Amino acid sequence: MGDRVARRTARQHPHLTPLRPIVLTLLAIDGVLSAVAAAFFLPLRIGSAPFPISALLSGLVNAALVWAALQWTSSPRVAALPLWSWLLTVAGLTFGRPALADRPLQGLVWWAKTAHVLASRPLTPELAAFWRMLNRACVGLIGEEYPVFAGDPRAAARAGATGQRRLARGGPVRQALARKYLCGLQPGFRLRPGLGGNTHRLSRAAAARWRAEYLRARAAGGVAGFAFFDFRFENSPAAVVRELLRELAPLLR
Repeated sequence: MGDRVARRTARQHPHLTPLRPIVLTLLAIDGVLSAVAAAFFLPLRIGSAPFPISALLSGLVNAALVWAALQWTSSPRVAALPLWSWLLTVAGLTFGRPALADRPLQGLVWWAKTAHVLASRPLTPELAAFWRMLNRACVGLIGEEYPVFAGDPRAAARAGATGQRRLARGGPVRQALARKYLCGLQPGFRLRPGLGGNTHRLSRAAAARWRAEYLRARAAGGVAGFAFFDFRFENSPAAVVRELLRELAPLLR
């Protein structure tokens, strides 16, 4: 039955046989583009929750590419070209190219607030390996704090620093991560579940004062820096951005 399907699909475009190598090459290139796009959109989030929809879409696209290739060749190995090109691209993005002396590059890692508890868990071989890999991978560890703009900002800052303190109480690797720790926030005016901010509807000036006091308290507690994201919608006006930059300027000198 498989042979009959292969013979039938191979005869679908007999008048376009000269185009077959071109079409299969283009499908293989599409596999590369699918892998790059999936990696680029992999950090996508909805609120504070990861939303790796690009991985699912990339899998569906690859299935479609292989199906399309089967319309142009009777060889399953040749039809798998888009899949092989996708796998090679993912491997290259993950491990680099040793033959060309690619070196691992460190990046910024966002540390989910719900995972801060890991820093106080008893150290197992698996967890020790995780902390070592994380330390090697990151030049900065951005701990999600997302305070609600209410109450005493200094008390909120102490609570926000819980994850960093847990790292600092650990062994040498976790202490190194604590020294790389950046405070992760959003400007505070785009309200989404889990992202804190001005949920009590303070005036913009009052919300900015609260946020400035929080930032000063976190800076005094010792952080490597601050990381803000989601400069969209209510967080996007130029006045909001300028106000935030004025608050940060004296803390980053």
